[in-house]
Amino acid sequence: MKQLIVNVVVGTVAVVTIAVSSGCGSLPAARVGSTLDSGNTKVKIAMGSKGLIFVAQKLSGKADCDSLKRSLSVSISEDGIGKNVTTNSVCDFIKGNLVVSSKVAVNKGDYTINIKRINDRAFKDNPQVYAKYEDPDFAGGSSYLVDGAKELTTGQALKGGVSYPNGNATEWIRLKGRNVGAGLTFILAPEAKDIKAELYDTGLDGKALKLVGTLTPKKKKIVRVSNSNMLVKVSAKPYGGAGEYSLVRADQGSAGTTSVARGLKIPVIDCYQVGDNNSVVLLQAVNGVKVNDEVSVFGRKSSGGETVAIGSCQVTSIVGTQASCKMEGSVTGYVEYHAESAKAG
Repeated sequence: MKQLIVNVVVGTVAVVTIAVSSGCGSLPAARVGSTLDSGNTKVKIAMGSKGLIFVAQKLSGKADCDSLKRSLSVSISEDGIGKNVTTNSVCDFIKGNLVVSSKVAVNKGDYTINIKRINDRAFKDNPQVYAKYEDPDFAGGSSYLVDGAKELTTGQALKGGVSYPNGNATEWIRLKGRNVGAGLTFILAPEAKDIKAELYDTGLDGKALKLVGTLTPKKKKIVRVSNSNMLVKVSAKPYGGAGEYSLVRADQGSAGTTSVARGLKIPVIDCYQVGDNNSVVLLQAVNGVKVNDEVSVFGRKSSGGETVAIGSCQVTSIVGTQASCKMEGSVTGYVEYHAESAKAG
């Protein structure tokens, strides 16, 4: 605690010294789903919805979890109330972790967590703070429901994102079309973790929902679509799954994938800036795309808005179904992209 010393001179006779105490700073805030900065710390946490709040601490080597329960002290209190939440220490919740959790679900609100490790050698890395929400999609839009699924047609590249800690753990995507073989490629952003994509069939009546397969990142899969009956469910795994993804569709034998007048049509998987004035464009490696090809990139700043030319780039590499293209300039600020080869196909 700091003191401000103020000397007050009263005439020429006396000097009075007054000590004024300054207030303490606020506690650091931590996000649900994050790793804390220290093994001994006190932080603020915001619960976005009702659920269990817990701290997970990795064990070092072959440490016996049950014997270490007294070596990790965790107290959780709701701000404004002050009374500690009843906690429970368990060893079978997350493999290789000692977990201290609220015994019952806590309400949405702000909480203070105080962590003290008595035996640091028994633990590995800093603790992580998580939530097990009763509704993992409490903040999701309409696409977390089957009836609100996004739609994907041939030649499109759909971008999205899911996050369990942020309350939007699920997105549904409907494959539009009739009697076609939909070629799907699922791409995860580099920072994404614990995200999966599953295939569901709604059946002839459109009411069933049967799991029929999964999508492996960066591997193209052909899915038979009879009558817009196939759905893709992209979900973030509990309790820290989060990140952005792209789902690219290029159907087998679909018309319109090439055009003599405007060159080869190339679906764009993703775009991102590298450095101050350079960008990388990831393309679907459709038939005809080759290394050193010149490609023009176009974009729209709003859905259904005017298409504008962003720039041109050169294909530098092709790996599997994905081609990398480097260009000068920025590709940020657009919501939809597509590319065309500079020469006719």
